[in-house]
Amino acid sequence: MVIHKEGNRLTQGAVEKKLDLLALLTTLEPITDEFPDIDGDLMPLDSTELANEFAPTP
Repeated sequence: MVIHKEGNRLTQGAVEKKLDLLALLTTLEPITDEFPDIDGDLMPLDSTELANEFAPTP
């Protein structure tokens, strides 16, 4: 129950039951779209060049 003030009156009403995320996700259709490869031109995460670029200089 929700109670809120409207001018000089207090109004009560029912609270809508919210759908939780898991229940919402189970109602969705699977995604069949092809997504572009946005990280194709990035260096690999374990690259030593990347690590050396940000290493402090002595």
